[in-house]
Amino acid sequence: MKIKFFCPVSVCCQLIVFFVLSASTLFAEAIHPLDPLDASEIESAVKILRAMPNFPKEVLFSTVQLNEPPKAEVWNYKAGTTFRREAFAIVMDRTRNKTFESLIDLRGKKIISWKEIADVQPLIFDREYEDLRRIVKADARWQAAMKKRGITEFDKVEVDGWAVGQVDPKFTGRLMRGLSYFKGDGDNYYGRPIEGVIAIADLTSGAVVDLTDTGVVPIAEKGQDFSEKAIGKLREKPKPLVITQPDGAGYALRGNEVVWQKWHFRYTMHPREGIVLHTVAYDDDGKLRPILYRAALSEMVVPYGDPDANWRWRAAFDVGEYNIGRNSYPLEKNLDAPENAQLLDAVFADDEGEVSERKGILAIYERDGGIAWKHYNFLTEKNETRRARELVLSAVATIGNYDYAINYIFKQDGSMEVDLALTGIMLAKGVKEKRADENNSMMKMDSSGHLVAEHVVAPHHQHFFNFRLDFDVDGTNNSVTEMNSSAMAAGVDNPYLNGFVMRETMFKTEREAQRSM
Repeated sequence: MKIKFFCPVSVCCQLIVFFVLSASTLFAEAIHPLDPLDASEIESAVKILRAMPNFPKEVLFSTVQLNEPPKAEVWNYKAGTTFRREAFAIVMDRTRNKTFESLIDLRGKKIISWKEIADVQPLIFDREYEDLRRIVKADARWQAAMKKRGITEFDKVEVDGWAVGQVDPKFTGRLMRGLSYFKGDGDNYYGRPIEGVIAIADLTSGAVVDLTDTGVVPIAEKGQDFSEKAIGKLREKPKPLVITQPDGAGYALRGNEVVWQKWHFRYTMHPREGIVLHTVAYDDDGKLRPILYRAALSEMVVPYGDPDANWRWRAAFDVGEYNIGRNSYPLEKNLDAPENAQLLDAVFADDEGEVSERKGILAIYERDGGIAWKHYNFLTEKNETRRARELVLSAVATIGNYDYAINYIFKQDGSMEVDLALTGIMLAKGVKEKRADENNSMMKMDSSGHLVAEHVVAPHHQHFFNFRLDFDVDGTNNSVTEMNSSAMAAGVDNPYLNGFVMRETMFKTEREAQRSM
């Protein structure tokens, strides 16, 4: 999947979106209004909150992050001048299952606001996955369902946590669903689903409130582990490919600011959104022209197309329910990124409000960009070619069985691109069939999945990525236009009926821009 932002600085910027399916330090004083909170600022924000007289006793911190200043303050900021420094926090009172938002003035060391947000819940916390496992495995109905399938060693079963999704209104509280997999002695339990057993647990009360068991389905006998031993014979190893930059990297990294080939931008690692680009600008003959104020992944929804009652509710919101940023994990050179990559750190607040330093969860590097331009003059037999270079800023988030690589790519022609790589493991469903032609059930055109192993189907699903792009092309007064080609009308100006024109339409409202895809 690729999403392209084509922004030549010499012409009006257009947004074209295609849907196909120096490292930061732990303690560093902010030098720019958009610098992320460092460890000391996170500690300070949490300390100020906990000092409140009415602060709940048992809480979990969904986020403690920079409260980004108003846009006007950022664009008008002059180096060396004082700027506001505020933290934004989302806190859940575990005992009362209430959610609060707060703004904290870090310079004044005081609370700006503290308010309950009624009828909402924060996304899933890291510790809640373990809470769910403990609650589900202690439930007598779940244990009976496992014994019915011949499973008596419960430590060989993994309970995978999901946001509850659509649920009967009679179930209330802090709810999660628990899906069961037989892991045995292997690593990849996703290949051995214990189909038909779904638990709904209330994490506040610590009890399973509903247990669905639709009947015994065979569990795949073989796991799908990843080791060389488990896979067996591998293809011949390719010869080494060495990437060198003897004169060093071509980009300059100044804290969270990046300068490369006329591009100037800032980045942060947001706990929810992952990589965020800020104040993207282009040097046009000495004049720094703004293009994008902010760009980030706002949501990703993954609806599953299996009509089974145990699957119909599965539509994961991987950003809003699970966190893309906090679920990004360390990258490895020569594997997740090329050997010339520089790995960058980030700092988050964990569930308890403690500082969590995340080493090497971003990568920045230059790479070959193929042919930028070429022309061969057959009369003079002279070749003219320009080789392209690209700058990549990337991170990889793991949400359950899926891994998402998000790569922001900057090019020398004044364009940007987002490349999204979906990898990991398919979400599997257990079935009674061993072969696709068995009973002809897996061969039907209207089947909602494909058999990928004995007793294992991968149900059809989609991934919809939604990006929020705040364009400021040469200022904030921007418009969005759509360009389409159409045939010229027959007549004197088009006597041979081969003429066509490009027509540009400016949208006045978001409703006008809606399209059926």
